[in-house]
Amino acid sequence: MFTRLTTITAAQNIDDGLAFIRDTVVPTLQQQRGYAGLIASTDRAGSVLAALTVWQDEASRDASESGIAKVRDEAVRVIGGTVSVTLHEQVLFEQAKPIEAGTALLVRPIRMDPAAIDGNIAYFRAEVLPQIQAEKGYRAVRQLIDRTTGEGLAGTVFDDQASLRVAAAHAEERRADAEKRGVVLSELGAREIEYVDRA
Repeated sequence: MFTRLTTITAAQNIDDGLAFIRDTVVPTLQQQRGYAGLIASTDRAGSVLAALTVWQDEASRDASESGIAKVRDEAVRVIGGTVSVTLHEQVLFEQAKPIEAGTALLVRPIRMDPAAIDGNIAYFRAEVLPQIQAEKGYRAVRQLIDRTTGEGLAGTVFDDQASLRVAAAHAEERRADAEKRGVVLSELGAREIEYVDRA
């Protein structure tokens, strides 16, 4: 799977933006070949609205750009703020319970040597993933990476913000081990998932 992450910072009209995603963006995406789902999340205190779209293959994702660029521009006009778009490969996705609106999302930007990506994914799957899956309220985990730059994101979904806060503390305890493997971890971010299509 491959993804496109559209993030709007300094968002001024989040509720209008979510309605636009539901009523205009998703119907447009559903007409695109290879579209596999969308998750919209927010950090309302930080004025952030993000939409992650998932695609069956890289070619479908890239071919969809011309079809959705216009509605993305319209969305930014509705929401206000500044938009950024990043492309990744989904290198890991494990789900125990459905990802639903109202659940909590813990996000961590990551960076590593591109040559170390596969080794670090294997380590994460064998050593870290079982710890995350044992957390109270765990629902799903997703890792995204740009194999050219080594930059990516790790996202974990929990039942609620209380479960997320406990898991975040445990994630910080694992920071030193990650850094020993050459993985640079940025600060954790807490969001709420507010809209889901097909995920």
